[in-house]
Amino acid sequence: MKVHYSPFFPGLLIAFSGLGLFTLFAEEPDPGADAALKGREADAPGKIQQAKVMSIKTYGRIVEASFMNSLLRAIELRKQVKLLVTEPTLENHISAKMSWVQAWLPYLQSEALFSYADTADSISSWPIDPGYIDYVEAKPESGIIANPDQFPDLSPEALDKLNGQDGATTGYHVIEFLLWGEVKGIAGRGKRTHIDYDAGKSRHAERRGAFLVSCCDHLIRQLAGQLADWKGGVPDNARARYEQLPVEEAIGKIFAGIDGFVARNPGLHKSTAIKKGAKTNLDKATFSGLGYMGLVHNAAGIANIATGAYVGIDGKVKVLGIGLIGMAEEVSTVRSERLRHYMNASMRSVKGLNASLNRASVHDGELPQGGHSRIFTNAFGYLLKEINKLAVDLEP
Repeated sequence: MKVHYSPFFPGLLIAFSGLGLFTLFAEEPDPGADAALKGREADAPGKIQQAKVMSIKTYGRIVEASFMNSLLRAIELRKQVKLLVTEPTLENHISAKMSWVQAWLPYLQSEALFSYADTADSISSWPIDPGYIDYVEAKPESGIIANPDQFPDLSPEALDKLNGQDGATTGYHVIEFLLWGEVKGIAGRGKRTHIDYDAGKSRHAERRGAFLVSCCDHLIRQLAGQLADWKGGVPDNARARYEQLPVEEAIGKIFAGIDGFVARNPGLHKSTAIKKGAKTNLDKATFSGLGYMGLVHNAAGIANIATGAYVGIDGKVKVLGIGLIGMAEEVSTVRSERLRHYMNASMRSVKGLNASLNRASVHDGELPQGGHSRIFTNAFGYLLKEINKLAVDLEP
């Protein structure tokens, strides 16, 4: 069976332009991408076993690229946070918030990878107990920050030891809380201002700033560790061990990662569309009011796996290989076309939603549409259904 790559690769570009990554990072797509695409027919696997071997190599490259992308954005986040702490102005606060969004979104794309669980507790812990970290309404002296006698050390190492004891002290959502503050009521976003980091106007401002910077340092260390584990050409790291597994076991891990993502989001079913009102990643990121973005970028991560491609923060194609759709071409044209269709349908449906993210909306403007369209939820649910069917198809 001949493999047709050209129809699904543009689908990935639709996905990422729809997710607003090009808008957020203000970059243009790589003009060499089309040239890279041409000639792929020569590399097309003629047999399903060869397609599996190639997809394993591609998967390792996608994992590496995902963690590299996340690490680069976390480094930029730390830079903006340090600027806020050093010069607590409104403009610097807005920049730090926007930088958090730009750092969080690419990491969401790694949540469907089977390696996600290795450091999830320290990177993406949820829920967050605001009162364990900082002041909350009616408790101005609550939390680690307000109690230097009990918690004198706010270094990354100290936060790591505290994490999980009585609440989360590390990760994206702790940083989010420290930037946005507590949410009062059941909707909206936190109302923290830059004054909380001004030592001349706010009590505990210095410790709050130290906690925030240390939390960013801890995040960078965790992501750097993940990247080292998945860097190509390193003997006996996680990627090398993965690529040395028997082919069927390695392919099984790809599907296990997606299954694990579904298990962590009980509103998702492999055989149906997303259940109305069920809990998913929509429940995260409530401090910023951007929780609805979680599932969208999780879907983008699954699109990476499906297409065997990855677009970096500079808008350039970093990985171009064989993914689920490439393997499906060797099984059934119908299966590959359905995978492609539901992936593109889910991505197109959120184009306007993601395009609405900007500095004003992140700061104090109107929140972008909080609900997901029925088209997106149905398409994403059926995409997962088709992936599940493909896993059965590929069984030896």
